[in-house]
Parts: sequence; structure tokens; C-alpha cells
Amino acid sequence: MKLRSIFLIIVMSFVASMSAYAGCYETLNRLRVRMSVTKKVLSENEDSFMKRLDSIERTGSWLRRLRKNKSPAIHAKMSKRMTKLDTYLFVGDYATAHRELRSLFREVEFSSLAIRAIDEQLEQVKQLDTRSIEQAREILAEANIRGRHWLDDALSKSQTVDALVDQLVFTRSGYEVKLGSHFQEYLLAKEHLEALLAPGACSADCQSNTLRLLDSLGIKYQSDRTRFSSFLEIGEDVSKNTIRDQIDTHRLAVITRLKRERNAELFAVFSEFATQPAIIQKILFGLTGLPGMHKLRIVRLFKVFLDSVAQTKYVPVINQIVRSLDDPSKKLDQVLQHNSLFGGNEFIVSFARRSDLDSKRVWNQIVTEAGNSNPQMADELLKADQLAKARGPLDLLTGSSPLPRWLVGIATTGGIGYFWFSKGEVKSIEIDREEVIVPPQPPMEDQIPLESEEDQELEDVSEELSRPDLQLRILESVARTPSSARSKSKFTIWFNRLISGF
Repeated sequence: MKLRSIFLIIVMSFVASMSAYAGCYETLNRLRVRMSVTKKVLSENEDSFMKRLDSIERTGSWLRRLRKNKSPAIHAKMSKRMTKLDTYLFVGDYATAHRELRSLFREVEFSSLAIRAIDEQLEQVKQLDTRSIEQAREILAEANIRGRHWLDDALSKSQTVDALVDQLVFTRSGYEVKLGSHFQEYLLAKEHLEALLAPGACSADCQSNTLRLLDSLGIKYQSDRTRFSSFLEIGEDVSKNTIRDQIDTHRLAVITRLKRERNAELFAVFSEFATQPAIIQKILFGLTGLPGMHKLRIVRLFKVFLDSVAQTKYVPVINQIVRSLDDPSKKLDQVLQHNSLFGGNEFIVSFARRSDLDSKRVWNQIVTEAGNSNPQMADELLKADQLAKARGPLDLLTGSSPLPRWLVGIATTGGIGYFWFSKGEVKSIEIDREEVIVPPQPPMEDQIPLESEEDQELEDVSEELSRPDLQLRILESVARTPSSARSKSKFTIWFNRLISGF
């Protein structure tokens, strides 16, 4: 009898603990969703929202001032993509042209349909004359609801009507971000293709391929119509004006669109600086001269940029000198020769920053040799050594680095003068996208989702760049850069042409 009582107590305790755990999980999940859907951007008044938009646009305009090409960066990016697309259409390669654009059109048009469906479901939920989730489930089960799988999923995660509304808003936010992120590229691509259909714009075969392409993208693509038929229950009006109005009436969509354009400007600035590390060096010195600036994410990115250049441009030469069996005097000559070839003192600073024992030993030998033969040169090496200590050790970048791959890719481009195309390691500046299927439900995140790790990194840096003191210091640093560093060498001009060719 005692054993039976003990067993029952254990079972009841287990059931009670599981119930408590389930309740706790539901509470935490509810809190997570509530925090996401009550972001300031969704709840602030129109005056505050306008100031938010103005700040984003001002930062984008300021970033354009740092670039030689003052046209919107996202337009320049899409122009390159459309040039490549034209080539496919001219030679009749419809399949490749279709693959280039189908994920872009799918993301925009199907996201637009999802937002429209969820908006309609939110209105139906808000009109319910009940506060009971059980009654709400019964009423909604009998109602005619288009694309109801979003609603059913939200109902399965909600214990109150308020929680149901929050869950639907949270689900919609994922599609709003996707729509705002890609609409500008979608608009430019669609307008470009439609322009090719104008009389005399291109040959009859070209126009035939273009028309065929437009009739098989987005919701017109039969395979996607079959895969995602529930999206089409809400209707098929996905005109440019309809989507534009939809963005304007959904705050997350409009703010994501503006941030995407601003972040494209930041990416373009880094791209232009890729072959001019001297400018990055000046900016970095200018920023770290201000109190507390060393903690900024942009300072961290600039340091990673210079480290990446050093790893690809200087370290191979440093390794050769370290491994060499030459005496210290010859190694000193080699260091001075390479330092003059690279320009500036980045080569000797990078050498001094090496933290491995062999490199440290050889560096000390070189400094000692310079002290014996050329005290003035020894002073320069010691200054480089002090600067190296301030910058910190030069560590190898590994694949597990949390830093964004786009920055490493840009820095590598500037360092070695050519692209190393390696799947899964470095993203090139080319804007090809992987095939991504629009899911019926965006994944749950701790906050309103961004498109990718790169977007989050750009977002953080762009927010920092809204600070006037930061903008002024960067502009001053660029202005102080010697004209020889700002002017483009023949190699840089050739290299930029090579990039455009790719």
C-alpha cells in the first residue's frame, strides 16, 4: 500500500511539474511575442515615427557624400545585375534569366499576399464579440477565412484573444521585413523588364524571351502556384502600385525598405574603400582618439578590415622573411624593401603585431640590427612597434569568426587584388542569391527578424553612424588623407574595371 501511495505521489508530482513547465513556457513565449509586437516602431506616434524615418534617410544621404559615385547604391547594384540579365535574354538563355529572378519575385509577391491575408484575419479577430479564446476558436472555425493556415497556427500558440492578435502581428512582421527588404530591387527589375517590351527596345526574340520571363515569375510561376496555393486564396493583385501602397501602410515594411537602402550605401562605402586601406587607417585613428569610441562596432569593423587586408596582403611576405635562413641584416633590408613597395608603414606595423614566437623573435632581431646600423630607422621601427601594441595582436581569421563574411570578403578583395570565389567561405560582391523558398510561416525569433547576419551587422553600424560627432570625425579623417592615398592608381582603376566585369 505504501509503495502504491509513493508511486501515485511521484506521478502526481510529475504531472504537476509538467503542467507548471507548460504554463511557464507559454508565459515566456507570450512575453517574447508581446515584446516583439510592441516595438517602438509599431506603437510610437506619427511625429516620433517621422523623426525615425528622417534619421535613417539623413544617414543614407551622409554616406553617399563619402562615395565618388553619388547615385543611390541600390540602383547601381541592380544596374549591374540587370546588365547581366540582359546578356542572358539577348542570347536566348531564358532558363538562367528565370533562375536569376524567380526567388526575388517570389519573396516580394508572396509576402505581399501573406500580409494581405493576415490583415484580413486580424480584422476578423478584432471584430469578435468575445474575450474567451474558446469561443473565439468556435466562431472562427465556422467563419469563411481565406488563407487560414496563418490563423490556425496563431490559435495553436495562443491562450487569450489578445495573445492571438499579438501572434498574428508577429507573424505578419516577418513578411513585412521581407517585403521591405526586397521591394526596391523587385521594382527596379520589373521596370527594367517592362521597358524592354517597349517598341524598338530590343529585338523580337529578346522581347519574346522577356515577355515569357515576366509571365513566369512570382505568382505567375506555375510551380510556386502549386507549392503555395494557400497564398493565392486572398487574391492575385500584386501590381507595383498595390505593393507600394501596402508598404506605405505597414510601418515595419517602410522602415525596413529605408534601412535596406541606407545599408546598401554603407556597403558601397566599404567597397570603395576596399582598395584604399590608408583611408580606413586615417578614419580608425580619428575615431579612437575620441573617448569611448574604441567600443563602437564600426571601430571593430574597421579593425577587422585592416586585419583582413594584413592577413592576405602582408602576412605571406612576413612568413617568408620569418622562415628565411638569412642573417638579420638581410632580413632588415627585405622588410624595408617590402614596406616601401606596399606604401605607408602598414607592412612593418603588421609584422610587429604578429604574436607567434618565431615572428616575435625575428622582429626583435630586425629592430636590434636597425639600432646597430641605422638609429633613425630603428626609431621608425619602434614607433611601429608601439602602434602595433595599441592595435593589438594580429590573429588569424577563422571560419568560426562571428564577424560578417561580407566584411572579410571586401577586405580580402582590397588586399589581394582579385576575388577568391569559395562557396560557403566568402561572399563576393556579386548579388546572386541562393534559391530560398518562402515558408508558410516565418520562424519565431527573439525579436522582429532581419533578413540575415549581414543585415544585422550593417544595421548596428548604420545606427552608430547617425551620431553627428561620429560623422564629423570620419569626414575630417577622409579630408586629412593625403591626395596620393585618395587618388586612384592605374592598378586600382584596372581592378575596379575587373570587379565591374565580374
